[in-house]
Amino acid sequence: MLTKVEISRDSIKHNLEQFRRIISPDFFLLGVVKSNAYGHGMAEVASIIQEKVDYLAVASIEEALKLRARLIKKPILVLGNYDRADADQLIKVAAQNIEIAVNEISLLKILNDLGSKYQQIFKIHLKIDTGMSRFGVRMEDAAEFIKSAQKSKFLMVQGLYSHLASGDSDADYTRLQIENFAKLVTWLETEKIKIPYLHLGNTPGALFGGLPGNSLRLGLGLYGFYPSLWSRDLIGKRCSDFSLKPALEWKTKIVQVKDVPANVGVSYNCTFVTPRPMRLAVIPVGYWDGLDRGLSNIGEVLVRGQRLPIVGRVCMNQTVVDASKALDAVVGDEVVLIGRSGGEQITAEEMAAKIDSINYEIVTRINPLIPRVLV
Repeated sequence: MLTKVEISRDSIKHNLEQFRRIISPDFFLLGVVKSNAYGHGMAEVASIIQEKVDYLAVASIEEALKLRARLIKKPILVLGNYDRADADQLIKVAAQNIEIAVNEISLLKILNDLGSKYQQIFKIHLKIDTGMSRFGVRMEDAAEFIKSAQKSKFLMVQGLYSHLASGDSDADYTRLQIENFAKLVTWLETEKIKIPYLHLGNTPGALFGGLPGNSLRLGLGLYGFYPSLWSRDLIGKRCSDFSLKPALEWKTKIVQVKDVPANVGVSYNCTFVTPRPMRLAVIPVGYWDGLDRGLSNIGEVLVRGQRLPIVGRVCMNQTVVDASKALDAVVGDEVVLIGRSGGEQITAEEMAAKIDSINYEIVTRINPLIPRVLV
């Protein structure tokens, strides 16, 4: 195996326990494993956390069915959209204890009619737009939405939820959304409407604190990432010994080493020309694998505890690095793209900063065909 992504069981478990410490002890946890578990391997992460969370959450029905095919028994919530015209798929979902999000009133009738036709009950979570202006019914229509869902004998309302827009950067706007969701929770109590799972919070929300409801969707933080420096500083003030451990290391091997003279072009379009005789190493990872082309001539990798710069353009399937600092490097040596080698470390945050991105874009873009290995 030339290239692999290693996932630390201990780090995942550590991160989960850290969040358990800072939320209400009676909160339910939804482990978010969408988008291939943020690049960490959906089935692999689900196998680690399924006994420690109350739900798994995914982005699509296809992801949910893959988990069921891997014999994952935990309740699953599909957070994303689905083809409302695909009756066969929706009935299959209902039969496999997979719950779906409903983000507009018109969907209630479609699901009710489908349930009536096939005598099947759909478990649903109703989404309210408290300020994200993406999916969900607006606050002023929430009461009608909830009551309409409650009337159908073919719809079982399992959850009510919303999503924070700026929980990692804007305290005032986050408080506004918290207040909006808290009003919904109070209204449910006044109307004596019981909905088992009420979830506004995500990783930024948990770090911010003061969440209404009784459930938390834990995604980014599960994998050891802070959503922002602002969030990290915020939780540091609330809980000084809170810590997260990145669970992912991305590794490959050197496949060729060569010495070249000065004034030689390297990789496509010769954007790097050797200023002196140099030793170059080729690694079998490129932008198809998820190594962003923007790292051409600015990224680095680790070999034998040394930082080696990427030289020339990142190719589709290969990348060239300057191995002059590691003259003893040979074919087969381990190369760390994200992770530790000796006393050095390259983080997803470092990589993201070089291409004006974010840590979770870096890891979610690692090609899912690369094996995920639990360690």
